[in-house]
Amino acid sequence: MTKVCVFDSGIGGLTVVKSLLRTFPDWHYIYLGDTARLPYGNKSPQTIRSYLEQCLGYLEQFDPDVYVVACNSASTQAHEKEWKGRPLFNVIDPVIDEVIQKTQNNKVGVIATRATVNSRIFSHKINTKNPNIAVIEQACPLFVPLAEEGWIDDPITNLIAYRYLTPLRAEKCDTVVLGCTHYPILVNSVKKALSNQVCLISSGEALAQLMQNHFQVSKSPHCENHFIPKLDVLVTDLSPNISIMIQLILGKECNVPIKWVTL
Repeated sequence: MTKVCVFDSGIGGLTVVKSLLRTFPDWHYIYLGDTARLPYGNKSPQTIRSYLEQCLGYLEQFDPDVYVVACNSASTQAHEKEWKGRPLFNVIDPVIDEVIQKTQNNKVGVIATRATVNSRIFSHKINTKNPNIAVIEQACPLFVPLAEEGWIDDPITNLIAYRYLTPLRAEKCDTVVLGCTHYPILVNSVKKALSNQVCLISSGEALAQLMQNHFQVSKSPHCENHFIPKLDVLVTDLSPNISIMIQLILGKECNVPIKWVTL
C-alpha cells in the first residue's frame, strides 16, 4: 500500500486529501495539521521555510512513499522535487498549466494568503509560460480563520468575500485560482461574489491529476462509492472544533483518529 504524508498549516489541507482519496482511495494517508502555528500566511518566508522543514522532518518517521505540501504558503518555499529521496509535491505547480488552458480572455485571478501573494509565485510561474496572461493576485487573510471557525456560507463570510473579490470582478477575470487549501471550504461564498461564468481552479483536483500522471495509475473504479479511508490525522493543537471541521470537509460519516503531537 502506498503511504502518503500530507501536511498543512491547519485542517484546510484535508480538501487536498479529499481530492486524492477520490483518485487513490486505497492509499494510506498520514495528515499533519500544524494548528498550533496557524496561519502560515502572515509569517515571513524564512519562518515558513523553517516550519516546512520541521513538519517534513517530523513526518520522516513514518517512512512514506510520497510527501505532499498541502499548503500554498509553505509551497512557496518548497523548492525541492524530493525530500530524503522520496517525491515531494506542492500545491502550486499543478495548477499552472490548468490555468493557462482554462482562461479565455487571458485575465486570471489568484486569491491566497498574504505570504503567497507577496511571493508573486503564481504570477512568475504563469507568465514564464505565457507572458500574455494578466495575473491579478488578491490576499484574503480573513478566509483562513473563517474556514477554521466553520463559518461556511455565512452572511459575514459572504460580505467579506464580496469585499476581497471586487478587484477580480473589476478586471473581468474569467479564471480564478483558489490559492489556499482552506478556500474550497468557502467556495459558495466565493461563487456568490463572482460571476457564475468564472472558472474556479482548486489545487487539490489539479494535484490529484498530476500525481495520477506521475505514477501512471488509473483512477480506481470504486472511488465514487462509499468507503472507509485509511487516514490518520495528527495536529499540533487539538481545538474543540477540529472533529467538526474534518467531518465538514470529508463527510459526516468519516470518523478518523485524531492525535495531538509535538514537533
